[in-house]
Amino acid sequence: YAAAGLPWERPAGQLRFSDEGHAIQATLAGQGIALLSLALVADDLAAGRLVRPFGPEIPGHTYHLVTGDGRAPDAAVLAAVD
Repeated sequence: YAAAGLPWERPAGQLRFSDEGHAIQATLAGQGIALLSLALVADDLAAGRLVRPFGPEIPGHTYHLVTGDGRAPDAAVLAAVD
């Protein structure tokens, strides 16, 4: 909430999903709003099935590729990086 500049208010009720795909489906079915990955809902946003009622984008998880033996990465690892 702080990152979005919003005050915290305890919700009267909420749904929690362990899979973001389930949250997307619930939102598409009109069951409420959700904080979702823009990469996963880009098509639904473009088609108008979902709307972004306000901003900002809040940074989420990041991913790191780690190699550990000190050798130069092989072609398969470089392909994954690209």
